[in-house]
Amino acid sequence: MMDDVTWQIAPNEGLLPVRFGDTPDAVAALPGMPAVERSVPQFGGGVTEQRGPLVPSIGYAEGVVTYIAAVADVPRVRFGELDIFAAPPNEVLAALEEANGAPPGLTFDTLEFVALNVSCTGYYFPREDRLFDRDRDDQDDRVMILRAPGTRVVVPGVDPVPISFL
Repeated sequence: MMDDVTWQIAPNEGLLPVRFGDTPDAVAALPGMPAVERSVPQFGGGVTEQRGPLVPSIGYAEGVVTYIAAVADVPRVRFGELDIFAAPPNEVLAALEEANGAPPGLTFDTLEFVALNVSCTGYYFPREDRLFDRDRDDQDDRVMILRAPGTRVVVPGVDPVPISFL
């Protein structure tokens, strides 16, 4: 298995070692990559492969990786030196905002870092105006999503609201 892999967020490149543009065969050939447990059709075509709770979900369109999502159970997901699921949410969001060069846009419950093609849910709860708190929240539903350039989903008629964490 991929017990010793560090998943590195590389905006517009992928969640390394998985890169946007990789084929399913290239992903399957990564050292220690577990077998696909389930394939789920994507809205608009393509498929998302799920390989278990400790490995990111990987989405393909037209035969190449265009989408990668890591849930809080995936160990060692890093943005630079910051472990995005172990670090305090305010530090994670501030680091992403700084790299993005602008505050993220909030659409429904999703924070979108447009320049990075990165979005996340479960870090910030807008209805309560609070961040995820491991001591308060009994369930950790945080998800970090990376999309290949040009594949960002835009909801017509919904304008993201900028919100700063710096």
